Amino acid sequence: MIFKKLFLLISLVVTLNAQANFEIEEQSGSFITFNSAQATKAWIGLYKKGTSNEWSNVLAWSWVTNAQTKISNISHFHEGDYQARLFFNNSYTTEASINFHIGQSPGNQEAQLVNARTAPYQKTFQLSIKPADHAKANDWVGIFKKGLAHTRQNLVAWSYVKKYDRRLTMIALSSKGLGLGLYDIVYFTANSYQEDGPTAILTVEANVCHGGFRGTYGGKSVLSIAKYNSFKQTNDWVAIFKKDAEPTRSNILHWSYVGDGEIMRESEYHTVVHFPTFPDQMAYDSFKIVLFENDTYTILGSSILNLCDD
Repeated sequence: MIFKKLFLLISLVVTLNAQANFEIEEQSGSFITFNSAQATKAWIGLYKKGTSNEWSNVLAWSWVTNAQTKISNISHFHEGDYQARLFFNNSYTTEASINFHIGQSPGNQEAQLVNARTAPYQKTFQLSIKPADHAKANDWVGIFKKGLAHTRQNLVAWSYVKKYDRRLTMIALSSKGLGLGLYDIVYFTANSYQEDGPTAILTVEANVCHGGFRGTYGGKSVLSIAKYNSFKQTNDWVAIFKKDAEPTRSNILHWSYVGDGEIMRESEYHTVVHFPTFPDQMAYDSFKIVLFENDTYTILGSSILNLCDD
């Protein structure tokens, strides 16, 4: 009995010593080296502080094969607090852990997502993304109405990310697409709702085009508004400004209520309007057209294009 107790005591001391032997030897912007205990199939995983031990939360890892273990792929980690965890026997049971911090660097400050604009009520649309050379399998991007939590019930569009993707084709969950307004663009890791990096803003606005069409519309200067029937209100109005002028009352050159214009064509996709109060010939590239909401200065869409196809 005495020997049994002595054996258990020695085992406990060995285990405690093994757990205590875990420390950071060196940390730089691109790698981190650990001194650690060794055991059968021991490994070290790097996690965002506060996340669980699940494999989907592992940001980088390495087997422990000798007294020092170097993990090199940390240059893309965003600024913040992290935790290194030591595991034995290829398990997810933490033997020891160390907190560490990642500061600012050129690598971890490059946003993966960029602000974007798109037209309303589209089932699919494209977003630009900066090359994600550290993208894991099943990383994905989700779209949420601005101000709402980034949870499954609030998801309105999404797409998986592939390594080195520069353009994503987003798929709206509703067949009607996204309505007018502001949305959050969020990057998530490996089929989880673990956010990675800063969010970006998606602005969904009316696709407004101004052009002079010949023949079909008798050479009249017209305004084409995509999907306008989906969001129009009684006193929506349109104004012309100099290209670089702020869209304020004092800078208006010409204006009209949309309802006072002559409807040249109306369909599910475009409303084409001629405004008799606007000059037929203008230097389109020197001016911008702005569509405003219901007697306010809330902008629904704008364009400085020279010419748009109908």
